[in-house]
Amino acid sequence: MRRRRIVARWTDQAAVGFERVVGDPAVGINLFHEIDQTGEPIVISYESDDGASLVTAVGRNLSVLSFSASSDPPYYASLGDPTRRASEHWFFGGSYTEIPPRNLIAKAKAIEATAEFCRSGTRPTVVDWEEV
Repeated sequence: MRRRRIVARWTDQAAVGFERVVGDPAVGINLFHEIDQTGEPIVISYESDDGASLVTAVGRNLSVLSFSASSDPPYYASLGDPTRRASEHWFFGGSYTEIPPRNLIAKAKAIEATAEFCRSGTRPTVVDWEEV
């Protein structure tokens, strides 16, 4: 299997955009931790050179993921505990976005999924998904 080129993109709350090439899963995980440690609720988009993307939310105790194989449907969101009641907010696309409680997952699962995507460029299998 050929290694895909993954580029990570994110915008901080001051609307400054950033981009970093992710050469392997360890770099992707280090970036996750680096941004997560700021405590800012930020979304990182990991994009493969074939058009697939994994969007990962960091900066909170929980996370949420979305995946698309291309710019065309279907699109997927992580599926956590369907009985969870409290939603979360992340800064994405220049504004705060509310995330439904059922889509929140443990941060450790989001890290595993990020590593898997950075390795394969495909939808991670370590989390459950729902089509949105």
